[in-house]
Amino acid sequence: MNKRKSYDPRSRFVFDQFAKYYVKTNSKNKAIDTINYNNFVKSLEKIKYEFESKKDLEKFAENIFKKMGINKIAKDKNYYIKPRSNCYNLVLNTKGKSLKEFKDEILKKII
Repeated sequence: MNKRKSYDPRSRFVFDQFAKYYVKTNSKNKAIDTINYNNFVKSLEKIKYEFESKKDLEKFAENIFKKMGINKIAKDKNYYIKPRSNCYNLVLNTKGKSLKEFKDEILKKII
């Protein structure tokens, strides 16, 4: 968000969009990623100028988690998340993968 603040006017709304598109799942097989409250708060601290206080920042984080269906927040737990929409045929996580690994994963899924 810091890198895009000069040309992207969404501000904190980008996190509301994220919560609108993703929801908690208990199934690792349906999950596309994980989210962790402590890590999310640390990320928000990089844009602390968006919040009136630490308490305001934490309340915002809790609201985002609740919007994703995470009502009882264990602050150090990783929660699986999946897209709310079932319109995707294939969802891949590219984090930390080389182009070759990514290509191999795609081929493995479609063949």
